Amino acid sequence: MKKTLIALFALTGVATAALTEIADMEELIVGMETVGTVGKADGYNQTVYTLDGAYIGGTNEDVLNALNGTSGVITFAGWINLASDASQYNTLVGWGASGTGFKFGVKDDDLFYVTKNVKETVKGFSIAKGEWTMIALQYNTANKNFRLTATTTDGQHYTVQDNATMNAVTVNEFAIGSANGDATSGGENFDGMLSGFKVFTSTDYESNSTIAAALGAAPEVVPEPATATLSLLALAGLAVRRRRK
Repeated sequence: MKKTLIALFALTGVATAALTEIADMEELIVGMETVGTVGKADGYNQTVYTLDGAYIGGTNEDVLNALNGTSGVITFAGWINLASDASQYNTLVGWGASGTGFKFGVKDDDLFYVTKNVKETVKGFSIAKGEWTMIALQYNTANKNFRLTATTTDGQHYTVQDNATMNAVTVNEFAIGSANGDATSGGENFDGMLSGFKVFTSTDYESNSTIAAALGAAPEVVPEPATATLSLLALAGLAVRRRRK
C-alpha cells in the first residue's frame, strides 16, 4: 500500500505547478533561535529534524509577505512523527505573539488550529504516534479562512474548517514547534520528528494529494547491511589482498 501511494503521489506531481514553494526547512530556520532540544536524526534517506522544543523568531521575508498578503493561500506542510510520550498539544507552526495570530498542529491524535484568544477548531484524524503523517494548514489571506489536511502512508484524510476572526498580529514573527512566533509555548511545543517541511503559496486551496506530491514521500529508515553481506564483503576484500601478494 505504501509503495502504491508513493507512486500515486509521483503521478500527481504535474498538479504541483499550482503550488509555488517559497521556503524549505533549511531556509526557514536561518536566524531563528532554538528553545528546548532540537537536532537531526541519523539513519534516514532524507533529512529528519528532531524536536523536543522549537525554533522561534522566524522572519523569513517571503513567508511574512505571504502571511500579511491580501490575496492567495499560504500552505505550511511537513511529515511529522510524534514521540511516544508527546504531550497533549504539539504545535507545528505558530504566528504572532501570545493572543494574536494563529497556531496549528496536533492535539492528542487530532489536527487542530487556533485563532489565538478567539477559537479552537479540532478535527478527528487518528494521527498515530510513532508513524509518519503529512499534515498541512492552508491559510487564505483574503478571507482569513483555514483548511486542514492530513495524509498518512496508508490513506488520506481531509477536511475544511473556516474562521474569519483573528486577532491582529503585533509581533510579526513565526515559529516552528511553538504556539508563539516570538517565544516558547512550553507544554505546547512540538515533541517528535519533522521532515520535508516546506511553505508554499497558491491562488486557491489545493488538495491533500497535490500537497503530498509537492512534499514527496515520507522518510524511510536506511537499512543496515546484513551480516551475510558484510561477511561476503570481508571475504571479497581478503581475496583481493591475496591476489595482490
